[in-house]
Amino acid sequence: MKRNSWTLLLTVMVIFYGTANAASAKLAELIKAAEKEGRVSWVGVIREKEAKPFVEAFEKKYPKIKVDYQRQHGGQAMERLIREYQTGHIVYDIVQIHPDSLHEFIKMDAIEQVDWAGLGVFPDIILRDNRFVGISEAPYCILYNNKLIKPEQAPKSWEDLLDPRWKGKLVTDTRPSGFLRLTSVWGRERVLDYLHKLAAQKPVFVRGQTQTITLMAAGDYYVGAPYYLHSYVHVAEKKGGPLGFNIPNPLPTYFLNFGIIKGAKNPNAGKLLLSWLGSEGYKIMEDINWGRSIPYGGTKKEELYKGIKGLKLAFPPSDEQVPDRHKWVLEMTKAMGVRK
Repeated sequence: MKRNSWTLLLTVMVIFYGTANAASAKLAELIKAAEKEGRVSWVGVIREKEAKPFVEAFEKKYPKIKVDYQRQHGGQAMERLIREYQTGHIVYDIVQIHPDSLHEFIKMDAIEQVDWAGLGVFPDIILRDNRFVGISEAPYCILYNNKLIKPEQAPKSWEDLLDPRWKGKLVTDTRPSGFLRLTSVWGRERVLDYLHKLAAQKPVFVRGQTQTITLMAAGDYYVGAPYYLHSYVHVAEKKGGPLGFNIPNPLPTYFLNFGIIKGAKNPNAGKLLLSWLGSEGYKIMEDINWGRSIPYGGTKKEELYKGIKGLKLAFPPSDEQVPDRHKWVLEMTKAMGVRK
């Protein structure tokens, strides 16, 4: 019996070290190919000053590779990427795809499938059949001015927002992005029912996040939902605005999806940068804005989520759940009272 135990242990050790050696050899081969390319082009929604610490840390570890980062965001950026891919005029190596455009890029098979786990990427942030690495997460939460509202009185749930006390005092974005994500957990019927009830609260509709939250800190609004947690961190913790936040359940959220576009000029350097971001570089976001960090790997956000019993994350709905995405968004805005 003892001999069998030692045999089993030896077998496990051989497999473990064999796998580790194979992964190490694979990474070494990738580094060599990436250094030969010498540069990588990266585009995303992260601000240039936020991307700078990532770039500097990567170039310090891999001095033979130069990183060119550019910020682009919004629907026009996605349309531009689609045109570039379809015409074969590939400008970037690493691209960020907006969650509402994922289905288009997957349908075109425009993003490489990579063995990210074999390159050491944190398993929970490998997305969409190995196409994307989610190095950042952007949850929506309930915000409130803590000079106008005591923390114990602030709304904590979606149902709390329907309390008559918040009628005319609630601000929300004209785009129902947060409610779109709730569709994946609640379903369309329940989301529409909720939005009709929310419309009865006579919310103030304002386009944009940071500016609205800044006005909330100035006392223009009592409560806002759903708004980005990282916008709260930027206005309240970085600038000292009098704001508080609560995490509703379900929690609308999404990962910032980064992948290697097919036809990239520097695919190996792209894979090396993205694998580094997904294995150790993601930790840098904790210091930049913890509201954008991933909820894994010992981050502050991971501890926050663990403290909420039964918290369910509501990610963007699949094509099966919402095959007519644009039509559904229009239907939600009408239910909210934004459109007639």
